[in-house]
Amino acid sequence: AVVSTQSTGASAWSHNTEDVEMPPPITQAEDQFPFKSYAVANFLPSTPLAYLREPLTNPMHQSVEEGGLSKDAVSMAQLVVKYMSEAKADAESTDWMRQILDLAIKKPKLRNELFCQLIKQTTQNPNIENCCRGWQLMAAAAGSFLPTKELAPYLRTHIQIVMSSGGADEKSLRDYASYASIRLQRTVVYGPHKETPSMGELLSIATRRPFPLRVLTLDGKAKAIGLDPTLTAREVCRKVATKIELRDFRGFALYEIFNDNWDEEKSLADSELLGDVLQRHEEAERKGSKAQLYFKRKTWPENPNQDIRDSVMLDLMYYQALHDVMNDKVPVSEKDATDLAALHMQVVWGDQRDAVRGQLLTQNLEEIVGKRWASKLQQTKAIEDVVLAHNALTGTKTEEAKAKYLAVIRKWALYGSSVFNVRQTSRPTLPKDLWLAVSLDAVHLLKPGDLEPVLSFKHEATANYGGSSSSFFMMTGNLMNSQKHVFNTKQGNEIANVLSIYMAEINSKQKK
Repeated sequence: AVVSTQSTGASAWSHNTEDVEMPPPITQAEDQFPFKSYAVANFLPSTPLAYLREPLTNPMHQSVEEGGLSKDAVSMAQLVVKYMSEAKADAESTDWMRQILDLAIKKPKLRNELFCQLIKQTTQNPNIENCCRGWQLMAAAAGSFLPTKELAPYLRTHIQIVMSSGGADEKSLRDYASYASIRLQRTVVYGPHKETPSMGELLSIATRRPFPLRVLTLDGKAKAIGLDPTLTAREVCRKVATKIELRDFRGFALYEIFNDNWDEEKSLADSELLGDVLQRHEEAERKGSKAQLYFKRKTWPENPNQDIRDSVMLDLMYYQALHDVMNDKVPVSEKDATDLAALHMQVVWGDQRDAVRGQLLTQNLEEIVGKRWASKLQQTKAIEDVVLAHNALTGTKTEEAKAKYLAVIRKWALYGSSVFNVRQTSRPTLPKDLWLAVSLDAVHLLKPGDLEPVLSFKHEATANYGGSSSSFFMMTGNLMNSQKHVFNTKQGNEIANVLSIYMAEINSKQKK
């Protein structure tokens, strides 16, 4: 599995961790929002406001009772007491936490109830260990959803009281309260979870340790990074870029790949929470699917043909070009396919001719020249042609071979475009199966494998567009003379997303 819940050995989180981009701190005067004031206006009569060893037998909120959720509120209280009394850093205890959050996420009227139950159980609690577990639940809840505006200042006040408490024996409580504060503030800024948090995220919260995320690059190498699940996808990209020493990560994104199916790759929105991604992957893996995260280039903020002087960027662009050739997302001639295969052998093996021949003999043709030419070439002759081309590269350094590989790809005028396989049926003059290529300035339609587009639509001439999991459409022209183009594709959302980035760039330039 790409995501794991095993410990990375990293130190526990502290309230000033650099792994989390913090929004401005929220402060409230403690004496302005005593919990008793909220209780008078919202709780059932005689509701206790401090720690009890036994679970509640009635909900705290009158609105919960009136809403017919008393049974759920009591079940939640029982789980809260059970977790605080018995929890360990194991799967069973983490599942108790998940059940608690699941109740509140699926039934929003229970969210204030949960926060108030936790305020109660962490007030005047004589058992530090028990109270810490209550703060674990508080941190988990605060990072998953928000209290109502009415309750929010009272919750913040409770958190701040504990954060400023004295005594050496209360340090663990202060640390957990600080962590809960961080998660609450980030939920205010970046929004709540869409789904119940994954078991991996909850274990990370309970231990206050980074989640060990595994991100791959297209060279097949995995980068293991300890991260807080409250990070956004953009923040994770920044962490990956730092890890691999990439100075400029503009245009890069994280991609979800399920079961190695690159035809349905999906980029993560910059604002998407890592926690939601982890939950999706965990659910997929429970069903027997393989979920992976890749870091690769999505768009080109500048001219894709500019020289690459940064060795890390050169490496990333080389392997992305290799990936595109192998998966038939770049048009190459038979000679180009041979030359590219030879250049890749030079990158991997250098001048070791015997090793190159041995490697080629163990691979199938698709792994050598890519999907497009594998079915058109005779294997023995194709291998000999690659061997001859590789012999001619003797003395070529690795970096030089990568640059030459990219130079071959760049002969295509649309290099840097995002290429998608689509099908159209509305225009009888066009082939049914097409490449739809989104470049910096236009959307192009090409016969798969062709260098030149059969139609191009400048972004400025696109009046409207949209995508779904089964199609993509775009309207070109103006109100008086418009034309609708519809394409069947499983990547309609992804096409629309890439197009929106370039359209936003154009709009931004026009305003300057």
